[in-house]
Amino acid sequence: MAKGKQALLCMLAALLLSTGCASKEGPNVAEESAVDLSTPEATVRSFTKAAAAGDVEAALACFVPEAEDYGDAKRILTDPSHPFNALFASLDANAPMPVKTRQKEDFCDVLWQVTFKCEFSIQGQAFKPGDTFDFDASLKKKGDSWLIEDF
Repeated sequence: MAKGKQALLCMLAALLLSTGCASKEGPNVAEESAVDLSTPEATVRSFTKAAAAGDVEAALACFVPEAEDYGDAKRILTDPSHPFNALFASLDANAPMPVKTRQKEDFCDVLWQVTFKCEFSIQGQAFKPGDTFDFDASLKKKGDSWLIEDF
């Protein structure tokens, strides 16, 4: 490897370690890796943990496959340069994730709070470790599973 590239990689590693986005434990791995779609709360937690860990397959399993947002989520989660990938990677997948729901039969609106584990900024808004952000989605019950239809 060229000395210039090696120095750049060392600087990037130092930067990641100083912001808390990298650790000796490796990538952002959630304590629970199984996808749980049994309730709206479980689905949004599963999605958030999978997206934070970079597990595209598990994250997409939380969506209604024929929904428009499924295609959008797939495009975002598989594009390493998409800003939302950096957002997901900066989340603390194991932090408490308060969830509020409003359910009507087979539909449910969900609002949940995520916590940042490292510094992150998007569209002029900066977050630091411990800051929170609210996500919201509409879920639909399909069989025994609750799936994200609109994120």
